Order: sequence, then structure tokens, then C-alpha cells
Amino acid sequence: MDEPVQPRDTPYMSNEALASDPGGIQLDPVRLRRIAPDLFGLGGLLPGRVLSKKVLEAHLWNGDSRADVVLGRSPLLVAAYSDEFDAVVVLRFDQRLVDAHVEQGDRLLTVNTYRRGASVARDIAQGPYSSHAYANFHPVIADFVAADRLRVERRKAAIAEPEWARAWQLGQQHLATRPGAFRDGTPHRSGEPA
Repeated sequence: MDEPVQPRDTPYMSNEALASDPGGIQLDPVRLRRIAPDLFGLGGLLPGRVLSKKVLEAHLWNGDSRADVVLGRSPLLVAAYSDEFDAVVVLRFDQRLVDAHVEQGDRLLTVNTYRRGASVARDIAQGPYSSHAYANFHPVIADFVAADRLRVERRKAAIAEPEWARAWQLGQQHLATRPGAFRDGTPHRSGEPA
């Protein structure tokens, strides 16, 4: 069993933001470079891009870890679930940039952070169990950027079966009712609504 995640108070995320099921996941810069090459090289030295990497480190450690399922491979689509919204957002990835081999139906781990606001993001269809406390969420797929893959697997094993089923069901509903409404899955862009 994992040790409880100790909150990390950073300038990018207060430890008060620690979720009930925190990721506690370390970011792997090599894997991040593969999926988000624009955060590196000369462009990666720009203040906004340096900040993006620091925010992602805090996000994976303190954020809320939830179920995520692969909906399809061509294109690579995943449904990232949020219990706060009882909803998913569907992320689209460039398969060439992802270093993990995945198949339709595979289970992944999303780590979410939340934003308050006046209106809910246009690509979120809140479910009946939504807390109605937030306006948007920012999912990052830990399986694609984590340094400690064993930690990711242990977190996935702790997620109850009904949550996996809900993520799949809502993902299929999204594909049927909102075809083409996919967020960019790149970790520093996946919080932007489709």
C-alpha cells in the first residue's frame, strides 16, 4: 500500500488544493519532452513555458487522480473523468508523441485540477452527481508523463469499478452526441475547452 501523499505547497499550487485522491506523481521530463516538445529547446526557456512545467509538476502531485479510458486509437482519444462534475472531457493525442502503447478500452489515470468561474466550460456536460462547485477541470494523463509508473498502476488499482464503467459510458455518450468536440491532450493545453 502507498504512503499517504504529503501535500507540496508551491508557488504554483497551494497545499490547500490537495485533492481527496491526490496523484502523488512525479513528472518525467523526458516523457514530457516527447508529448510536449514546445516546452523544451530555446522556446522552453520562455518564462511562460518554464512556468508551465512547474505548474505540471505541482498538478501531478497535488491534483485529483481519477479514471480515464481509451475510446479509440485512430485518432487516439481518451475520456478523462471528473467526479466533481460527474462528467468526462475527451482528449485527442497525436499517437506519434505518446510513448505508451494503448488499445481501445485500456484504463489510464487522469490527474485533474479544478477552476472556479461563472459558467461551466462548454464541453462539460455535468452529470446528476456533480458537485456544481467548479467551472472547468484540467486533466493530465499520468500514464503519458509519469516518472513512477508503479505509482500510477497502484492509483489505478485503487479506483472502484463503477468509476471505470462511468468513464467509459460517458465517453461513449460524448462521442455519440458531440463528435469532434475534443480537447488537445497536450498536458499544458488540456484545460482549454473544445
